Amino acid sequence: MWTIGWLAATTDRPEDHPRISAEELALIRRERLGRPAAPRIPWGLLLGSPSARALVLAALLWGYTGWLIIAWFPTYLVNTRGVTMTDLGWLGMIPTALGMMGMLCGAAMSDWLLARGFSTAVARKTIPACTMAAGAILILVALRAGTVGGAVASLSAHALLSGLAVAGFFALPPVLLPRAPGIMAACMSAAFGVGGIIGPSVAGFLVEASGRWTLPFVTACGSSLVAAALLAGAVRMEPIAGTEGIELDEERPPALSAAAGYRGVDV
Repeated sequence: MWTIGWLAATTDRPEDHPRISAEELALIRRERLGRPAAPRIPWGLLLGSPSARALVLAALLWGYTGWLIIAWFPTYLVNTRGVTMTDLGWLGMIPTALGMMGMLCGAAMSDWLLARGFSTAVARKTIPACTMAAGAILILVALRAGTVGGAVASLSAHALLSGLAVAGFFALPPVLLPRAPGIMAACMSAAFGVGGIIGPSVAGFLVEASGRWTLPFVTACGSSLVAAALLAGAVRMEPIAGTEGIELDEERPPALSAAAGYRGVDV
């Protein structure tokens, strides 16, 4: 459904979009002419930066936690808490819904803090690290809950707090790599995905080897706590040293797309 809507609402060129005005098109053309060439990515500086490495590792560890919970918590409820598959349908919806709500609220909260004069470090790093850590503790609370409702409520609170951290966490690439934030975000997203591969796989192995359903979730809690500590203590809120004057590749023309969210274009 998303693909159908996207294809129906976007075009390859601004000139082809049926809702673009002459003023908007003129604005896009002016900005295209004034846009700098694409930067050459300083891989050596990026890989050598403690802040970049810490941020990518935090993304991997957080991905481990997130995907492990998504993949295994429903099975845990069925196998150890006696939840029926019918009940699992609506119970499993609650954490997801609260996680989505957390993402939206977290984005608004992060921008609100900046608008009220709080530092970028507080809005983009400290608050996400705190909510990430608090959410990790709630995983253990869910395991020790005496009822199914308590376990689901604790996990739902975990999802909400984790969602609050998403916007600030993924708003850090422009801070570390202002002239090429996309590559920093791509590294974080890739690491998050790798964590998503490792987490469910490790969980299955731990359950099979130990027979203890709680053990994978204990590792998920620890992984998220380490991610929060890395974010809070190892990521410096400044551009990576040496990247301020990234050399531009003059041979690459700037990309232009009406679907890319240009200012003034209603798509």
